[in-house]
Amino acid sequence: AVVSTQSGHYDRDKMCKEKNLGTLVERFGLTAQQFAENLSDQYNRHSVEQFTLMPEETAAEFVDKRRFSDEAKVLAGARYMIACQISAEPSVRACVRQAFYERALLSIYPTPQGIREIDDLHPYAKFKFLKDKPVKVGVNSASFCFWCSFKFPVQFRYF
Repeated sequence: AVVSTQSGHYDRDKMCKEKNLGTLVERFGLTAQQFAENLSDQYNRHSVEQFTLMPEETAAEFVDKRRFSDEAKVLAGARYMIACQISAEPSVRACVRQAFYERALLSIYPTPQGIREIDDLHPYAKFKFLKDKPVKVGVNSASFCFWCSFKFPVQFRYF
């Protein structure tokens, strides 16, 4: 017996492509590239074209008793497809990384072991407590990166 090692992600993606849900996605909303351009420019360069039929009516064309038994499952498959396309778009990923880097805050709280081991003379005592420190300010320092490469008894929280 042959055992399949493919993930459910691949099967779902393949199933949506075989059913040609890409044409449904194109009728409602933006393509991943258009969304990426709107996101990187921070304004709506591309607007959503209005389709004459409601999504449920259009999804009825793609209903299949074996894979997509009703309109809700067809629309869920279409949402899944566009979500995968958007998440795989390199410029969207770059914008999300940049937004995270600019807005993320880092808080560090010592564990009970850290409270015992890290005292005022410890070389990393300055990192023992951090509250809402912007990631873009302190994370690139060499001492912080070196410190994070080891397992120390502290908890990290990103906000």
